[in-house]
Amino acid sequence: MALHLACRSLRARECTVALAGGVSVLSTPGVFVEFSRQRAPAPDGRCKAFSATADGTAWAEGAGVLVWSGSPMRCAVGTASWP
Repeated sequence: MALHLACRSLRARECTVALAGGVSVLSTPGVFVEFSRQRAPAPDGRCKAFSATADGTAWAEGAGVLVWSGSPMRCAVGTASWP
């Protein structure tokens, strides 16, 4: 939803730069308890994606933000918003 609204605002020229972000927060134990009853988490709590020893999943929290520019020239000239 955030990305959709950012793109829509850029296309409508409501802004020249838009931020779109999201988070994953494990705020209650209920879902994890049920997930554990199904024996879905890895016994050691480690994520081993693409490993022959993969034996479940691991949960984590995270956040991410995309910075979208409405100007195609920003990308063309290599302008970055960070050092």
